[in-house]
Amino acid sequence: EYVKPYVKVSAANGTRELLCQEGRISSGPFVCHVHSRYFGFWSTPYPNCDEPTGCSYPPDYNGVMGFTFFDLEGSSDGRDCADITPQQPLRHGRHCAFKCGPGLQANSTFLCEVGSYSAVECMRRSCGDGSIDNGHVACDTPFPLMDSQCSVHCDDGYTATVPSTNCTTNDFEAEAPPELTPMPRCVPSPCGNFTYGEGATLIYSSPRPALGDTATATCDKGYEPVRPGYMDLKCGIKMQAIGIGNAEWQLSRTGERAGLLCTP
Repeated sequence: EYVKPYVKVSAANGTRELLCQEGRISSGPFVCHVHSRYFGFWSTPYPNCDEPTGCSYPPDYNGVMGFTFFDLEGSSDGRDCADITPQQPLRHGRHCAFKCGPGLQANSTFLCEVGSYSAVECMRRSCGDGSIDNGHVACDTPFPLMDSQCSVHCDDGYTATVPSTNCTTNDFEAEAPPELTPMPRCVPSPCGNFTYGEGATLIYSSPRPALGDTATATCDKGYEPVRPGYMDLKCGIKMQAIGIGNAEWQLSRTGERAGLLCTP
């Protein structure tokens, strides 16, 4: 239909629109210039339909759970993507960046491709890989993510300061990183004072003996060592499930569970 009617075009910079197939936009019109008194010519290079159609409307963010606002700094040419219109479209290949709520993060940007946008989503940010010093957390997700609920597990010889923790944030800033709250820690398990200290005086390396601490025993007057040369103790990892806790006093020389040190 474009070529059916014969339309005269002025050689004095007259123009004729270039019509492109759907999904393509014209680079401009054909322009006619004077060639002679009787003829004109179309200027070159001719317009083309090489550029795909852009996007004439803002991205639909209503289906993006956690969307907060368009990020002008991250968008192509600093474009405010809320103002995209048919008169001021977003060109093909350009993108609209956005921010998500606290504890979330945009997985990509809205990329304009031949008149439509790529799919995006707000992803839950992580609180790390689940490992903590001398232990780990086990969550209801493969690793701690925003809103995950986790239990705290410590290595042998260590005790959890809290039994459970959550991956969350109290920060209202967009995409604020979450953290484990309360902060879980695995601390050396206590040994306490030596239980079988009858007839002995013990000097501890710490006022609150725990895993890794030591003690030195001497027999009181009227008592003598059960095993001479075995009076140095260490707080070590419990070898057998005896009593409570997972640490115990052991003989430093052998690692055996320590028993009565002095006898009358």
